[in-house]
Amino acid sequence: MDNAVYEVVIYSANEATVADEARADIQTRVQALPGFRSYLPLTDVNDPTRRADVVQCASHEAAKAAAEAVNNHEDFSPFVSTVTSLIMMGHFRAQWGTATSKPGAGVEISFFRLKRGVTEFQARTAHAKAVDGFLSRQQGWITEHFVQFDDGLYLDLLLAESRERAEAICGLWHHHPDCTAFVALVEDVDMKFGRVI
Repeated sequence: MDNAVYEVVIYSANEATVADEARADIQTRVQALPGFRSYLPLTDVNDPTRRADVVQCASHEAAKAAAEAVNNHEDFSPFVSTVTSLIMMGHFRAQWGTATSKPGAGVEISFFRLKRGVTEFQARTAHAKAVDGFLSRQQGWITEHFVQFDDGLYLDLLLAESRERAEAICGLWHHHPDCTAFVALVEDVDMKFGRVI
């Protein structure tokens, strides 16, 4: 059984731009903490100074140690100084598996390289626009990632409710302007589909 624990912190921050910079600055430090798994920074849709941070750790002990480090280590003090009020902080464990680990979930992987002259920033920006603005709104979509490997190789990883939905969503890459804008930046696409077992 997975003992992963999620630390959920809801808080208010000072001026949004300053808080954003401080938040971005600690991401690599958070990732270096023992037992770290993932970090999801959230911002209220109506109030950019109202925040929620969700950090997944390998155990409750790791989550408590991470909280202690953020509150007391000087590397995190610029970030902590942007917090004007703590609304809620707690440690939680998933009641059941996530959709990404559910047997039958669909998986799409596409390996590709960028065309000559295309920068990684351009590709990441176009990918984010296609996913955030269009693909993520499709029925059955769960999550999608742009992954970098060595030697200029990249991967698009999509998870959906079923293999059928993964195939249907990926079939839209050539039928929407934001998607075709990204496709125009890459070459040597090798796409495969599967399912979680």
